[in-house]
Amino acid sequence: MTGFIKNPYLLFPLLCALLFAPFSGKPFHIDSPVTVYVAHQLLINPIDPPAGVYGKLLSVWNHTALPESSVYHCTPHPPLIPLYLAPFVALFGENESALNWAMFPFYVTAVLLFFALCSRLLPQRRFEATLLFMVSPVVFVNAQNVMLDLPLAAFCMGAFFYAFRSGAPADAFRAGLFGVLACLTKFTGGAAVIGVLVYIVLQKRWKNALVFLFPVALLYGAWMIHNYLLWGTIQLVASDHAHYIQGDIRYRLERLVSYLGGTIVLPPVLLLFSLGLRKYRTVSIIGLAIAAIWSVLLVAHLHYSFLSAAFYALCAAGGIVLVYGTIIPEKKSPEWAALSVYALVHIAGGLFLTLYCTRYLLPFVFIPVIICASMIDRFPAAFPRQLIWTIVIALTATTSLFLSLSDYQYARADKRVAADVKATYKDQRVFFKGRLGYLYYMHAVGSIALPAAHTTPLSGDVLVRNCASNDDAALFKDTAALVPVDTFQYPLFSLRTLTGRAGFYGNDRLPFAWVSQPAKRIFFVYRYK
Repeated sequence: MTGFIKNPYLLFPLLCALLFAPFSGKPFHIDSPVTVYVAHQLLINPIDPPAGVYGKLLSVWNHTALPESSVYHCTPHPPLIPLYLAPFVALFGENESALNWAMFPFYVTAVLLFFALCSRLLPQRRFEATLLFMVSPVVFVNAQNVMLDLPLAAFCMGAFFYAFRSGAPADAFRAGLFGVLACLTKFTGGAAVIGVLVYIVLQKRWKNALVFLFPVALLYGAWMIHNYLLWGTIQLVASDHAHYIQGDIRYRLERLVSYLGGTIVLPPVLLLFSLGLRKYRTVSIIGLAIAAIWSVLLVAHLHYSFLSAAFYALCAAGGIVLVYGTIIPEKKSPEWAALSVYALVHIAGGLFLTLYCTRYLLPFVFIPVIICASMIDRFPAAFPRQLIWTIVIALTATTSLFLSLSDYQYARADKRVAADVKATYKDQRVFFKGRLGYLYYMHAVGSIALPAAHTTPLSGDVLVRNCASNDDAALFKDTAALVPVDTFQYPLFSLRTLTGRAGFYGNDRLPFAWVSQPAKRIFFVYRYK
């Protein structure tokens, strides 16, 4: 038993499974329905999967410039993870538990590769740092979804691990394999290729550059050739995600720093450690001043509560410290130079996407986690170092568990309301408008998404409104034709990731918040006159 505990490659998977199991039945939400649906359509035609009825509903709010007949019209991402999931869909259908567990290996892989990277970048605290990575909200809460971000993070870490491991061409080739897996998971995976190339160039190993690029060019090139031959364009340049103006970039930067500072450890803890270290003290003070001024503007112009504004200031200041430490590392080495360039590409790229949310941190968050772990280890304190680590990890894990509970309840509400509406209004036509998990589950029970082709609501038909979303706001410009008939309410834990002043998935500047009233999901039901 002692040998088992001392073996991290056995211990970490067991801990991951114990933490993951209670939330493994989480209903699909955020972008999970898209990933699952693409996997389903690949079973119909793996070369050119059709859009299908549900795909046409998805393309209303998420589309690319690819043909509307293809399921890739509604997703800008390559097919690797849907292809991986397709056999599970064939065996288990769209069962949430089966598909969530199918994604579990990526969580374990990410944790083990983080441990392996720490062996080179932070060897003296690789065990504690890995525990912190494993239980941090940004990693743990996102790991519970059937989405692409954690696999992308795992593949990117794999590319850097093998690039750093030795100067042998065989390791360069392995790094290239992980790099192309990242590219075939999300189009943002190219940042890993750039980062590894920076490292190889700094090492002046020109042969390794060719060896590294060979699998990337071969496999991703095959995907682009497939795109061009089939659709006359390539998915990489057909994405419709890059919408931005100057104000949007500022807003995304506000979210980036608060998400980064609020989802690794508790913000006050992070600032305490950064203020205690000479390297980070000045930037911590400057970051606090900037964030405090900005939080006053949030109160004055956006009517944030003083408590929410103060929490934003703490999160944002911590995030500013971590961005600084990531881009300007303490150690001057080819490894850290490559990681800094890689993180900078991700940070800058995220500012030009349609939305910045915590899951966009996942591909590069291992770098700030290592920086945070280094701060904890070097912080001058009279307490035993192990006690400090125990407290930090326990606080972080507790926060993640509470956020996971509320996130589970939030996702489950979409599934519950679909079933409850179907049972209550059986044999009646039910209309709705929405997206994400709400769209997925309402469509699955036969409700009609608005605007529906060749279908107009008639007198006596039912309309369900998702009150946690503005997606259906256009339906309520004129409510004279609607009569309120019912309300469905589902409880939420007050520390939560969505709605109110919380935005773990990109709804607000705060990564999460304590919201006492109303701690529930509410759906209004109307009948057409």
